[in-house]
Amino acid sequence: METSNNFRARWMRELDKNTVVVIGGTGREHALVDSYAKSPNVERVICIPGNPLMEKNSQKEVTIFQSYDGKRLRTTDKKEIIEICKANGVTFADVAQDDAVAAGVADATRSIGIPTIGFGERAAILEADKAYSRDFCREYGIPIPDYEVFTSKAAGIRYLRNAPDIKRAIKAAYLAGGKGVISGENNKDTARKIGRLRGSFPQAAKKYLLEEWMLNDDGTPGEEFSAFFIFDGNNWESLGDAQDYKLEGVGDTGENTGSMGGNSPTLIYTDEVRGQAEEIAEKTFSGLKEKRLASPGILYVSGMVLVQRGRKLVKLTEHNMRFGDPEGQLIASGMENFWETMWAAGNGDLDNIHVKRDGKKRVDIAGMANGYPRDYSAVVGMEVFGVDDAMAVDGVRVFGAGIGKDASGKYRVSGTNGRIFHIVGEGEVDESFKDVRAKPLTGMSKVDIEGNNLRYRPDIAWQDIERERRLQY
Repeated sequence: METSNNFRARWMRELDKNTVVVIGGTGREHALVDSYAKSPNVERVICIPGNPLMEKNSQKEVTIFQSYDGKRLRTTDKKEIIEICKANGVTFADVAQDDAVAAGVADATRSIGIPTIGFGERAAILEADKAYSRDFCREYGIPIPDYEVFTSKAAGIRYLRNAPDIKRAIKAAYLAGGKGVISGENNKDTARKIGRLRGSFPQAAKKYLLEEWMLNDDGTPGEEFSAFFIFDGNNWESLGDAQDYKLEGVGDTGENTGSMGGNSPTLIYTDEVRGQAEEIAEKTFSGLKEKRLASPGILYVSGMVLVQRGRKLVKLTEHNMRFGDPEGQLIASGMENFWETMWAAGNGDLDNIHVKRDGKKRVDIAGMANGYPRDYSAVVGMEVFGVDDAMAVDGVRVFGAGIGKDASGKYRVSGTNGRIFHIVGEGEVDESFKDVRAKPLTGMSKVDIEGNNLRYRPDIAWQDIERERRLQY
């Protein structure tokens, strides 16, 4: 093993004046771009395809590549991505977007000698195929809900005729942009909604799962959390925890979305919960190594805390093989040695790194186009007002997502993502989540979409706000 002194000496030789490429274009990737740009060892950051708000980063040169050789770029365009990396002298790659991870973009960048953080295509199957992930969990003793897998509507309905009449999750097996899950209240409702899911996501739900809804002993729903781990192919470190708010409406009502926002850390992530989440991570990484699927990457353990038999039990909701969105905005922003950690993992040197966090609280509120998560096409092309005013609010960062810029420099809804931007507020550890949330809410008051077409959830972080309130009495 390389000694710490030798590692630091090589660090000084190899880490100066790097050009980093980030693959993706949402708020998650904007936060990663921002975090890389903070390092004195990073000279330039490029993002494919990126979004125009990334270019407002004032610390370093940031270049976005939304088209190449006359073609609009996608995160899965490996040939074009490699050509851009070669032409721009890229020395490190971060493959952050889920489709890009599943397509093996990280394999492509590693194949030309670029150290990369991002799981390879073979490991990405844990996210890209939920049925495979469930079978993997069963093999390695990772706690999960009871499930069945189907490839036709008729097969699922036949199963339900003789199955217990309980609430279920209906999940697309393949990638669906974070929205491929709906609930069925009972067998009749589940049977009716199978067709709805397959109609909404015809490719992602060609194969689908019916899972028991995870409930506490008293019949109430469990509570989700997000835990993040970085892996260098052999060793791993914890990056942090968060809570995500996926449902569109205040009070967690309405349809599932890619996410309406979140907060980090979360008070539900107690030592008892942390230990179980880390055990899930350890079993996942051990399984990847045993199956020869291991490569450097970010593991996102989406977990459910259940109160059963008098104790808190954690079951895996799903594996995600990359940062979450908005959790990436929350976790990456709080890392004091972000670049060092990413570089070390991408080079297989994570055993020489200990992740340092700033200890601050953060709340992310996503600004949506009216209509999302359903059809928001009527809002595409409309002007987004007040972005610069929001950026000027003390204690916030604004990260772009589905936002574009026209020839006159005006920001507009791009149509690439129903989440247009994210406003992240940060506060010290002794500030309440309620006070921290007030900062992005102030930012939101400065912004609008033409025709009053901006939507957001003002109650993000309500669960930890309620927990803090209870702790006061």
